[in-house]
Amino acid sequence: MRTIPRSLPLALLLVLATVAPAAAATSLPDPMAPGPDVVNRIDYDAGPALVGMPGAVYPQELNGSVHFPLAVKGPLPVIVFLHGRHASCSYLGVQSLGYPCPGTAATASVDSYKGYDYMAQNLASHGYVVMSIDANGINTYDTADTDSGAMARAQTIAKSLDLLSQWNQSAGPGAVDTNFVGRLDLSRIGIMGHSRGGEGVTQFIAYNRSRPASLDPTVGPDYGPRYPGLKAVFALAPIDAASQTPTGVPLAELLPYCDGDVSDLSGSRPFERTKADAFPRVQYGVNGADHNYFNTIWTGDDNTTTTDTACAATLKGNVRLSKDEEKAIGSVLIPAFLRRFVGPEPAFDPYVTGAAPLPARACPATPVPCDQEVQVSYVAPAAARHLILGPATADPQAPAADGGAVTATGLSVFAACTPANNGTGCPGGGLPAAVDRSTTPQLSLAWDRPASLSIALRGAAADASPYATLTLRAAVDYADARNPAGVTQDLVVTLVDAHGKTASVTAAPYARGALVPSRGSSQREMVLGGIRIPLARFAGVDLAHLQTLRLGFGTATAAGSLDLADVAWQEPATRR
Repeated sequence: MRTIPRSLPLALLLVLATVAPAAAATSLPDPMAPGPDVVNRIDYDAGPALVGMPGAVYPQELNGSVHFPLAVKGPLPVIVFLHGRHASCSYLGVQSLGYPCPGTAATASVDSYKGYDYMAQNLASHGYVVMSIDANGINTYDTADTDSGAMARAQTIAKSLDLLSQWNQSAGPGAVDTNFVGRLDLSRIGIMGHSRGGEGVTQFIAYNRSRPASLDPTVGPDYGPRYPGLKAVFALAPIDAASQTPTGVPLAELLPYCDGDVSDLSGSRPFERTKADAFPRVQYGVNGADHNYFNTIWTGDDNTTTTDTACAATLKGNVRLSKDEEKAIGSVLIPAFLRRFVGPEPAFDPYVTGAAPLPARACPATPVPCDQEVQVSYVAPAAARHLILGPATADPQAPAADGGAVTATGLSVFAACTPANNGTGCPGGGLPAAVDRSTTPQLSLAWDRPASLSIALRGAAADASPYATLTLRAAVDYADARNPAGVTQDLVVTLVDAHGKTASVTAAPYARGALVPSRGSSQREMVLGGIRIPLARFAGVDLAHLQTLRLGFGTATAAGSLDLADVAWQEPATRR
């Protein structure tokens, strides 16, 4: 396992947390490949605990499973999985909530924590210890919580890390025995949560900084040590009941574009709120994915629409993923992100930044081409990013980040807006009344003839030489007649330097499907996807002395419309 020496200064670690573009193509590992280590799996039950907030305290059993490499002595990094709200009991095949599950011959426990065994097995084969927590107790009682159980789930993560810390010192209950004594490295921790568990893991980020050392009734029943070794958090199809702003750790969020449970994709909002963080942010949008199939115990399809042309499994031309296809994509994105920052294993950077698509074997038969199946919005750490245009205000002609003028020529629509949580507040040609949009300031643009948007580069924005990429985020208005269904829109990006030299690049080859309308959900979603263009593609211009960044519309497509945001230089340039 590749590691970064812990003696490196923070500033350099932040740089290393971004991509190493030149090495990506030659050293890209396959996250699905099994590792060399033989893996053991044990189930544990450490007894009951109390979780919750003042006035809403309830029991939660500390049980679940642990996958770990048999022969590797360690110290080994730790990954914790937390499932979301699902049935806890099955009686004669009918699932329901209930805790504890009645002990009858006709009743079986629904063990959602086992649904990520496929990822845990793989990670453990590469030298990680992976705990998956059974949260059925919370699922039974969290209807009384004002935060939908986010704090209770954060406390359960803390208590589970307490168990691992204890087992690192002495024998644990039952099959745990002495398997982990002296083998765990709690300075390297990653956590992944699904659905309500997704908000549980982001809640843990803040709770881990404030967890009381002793019982404090004003906080709740939990207390104990904090874990500064938290290195990465992955929120899978999360909710946003508590309107969190999770900062201070690398964060990834995955949005299934055919999610029929968290159908408003509300988990995208913490990503938008924290883009200025000192640590990287990534948002994965997975075309055709539903909410459930990332967990192999959750076998029902949560999206049963019969009218959505993208998501209705019964309609011709839909882009729905099968259970196996969705599982394969989860096998890439989740382990790659966690291994990148927990290991740390920098070779996985291209999956984090969007520089590389899924491995071919992860999507051999998906309805969407492999290089477009996952849209990636990557935001580098603040120290490795320079925002050119947000936009920052409701005035589309407001100066760019360094005071340069923003000029539109020939656009039929030119507006700045920030969508509300229900998606309203921005122009849209024929969009549904409530449509899921990225809740960040953005420009709404439309053209019926060749048009352009120019940004005068001033101050630090005029020097792109410290950076490796130009990034934009875009979403095509699939309901606008200017955008034919399934036809890739395009724009031409031109850089002009202070000497009058120009270089142009078409954006579509770098858009990972973000410029194709009617992908994901054709009735509910218009989510910004990342466009990542290596600055090396702009040959012949002086990147240290730039004058203008120009976006040209109407050359590849006579008409069109899209939303645009987060134009930035980012990721450190490689020096030779």
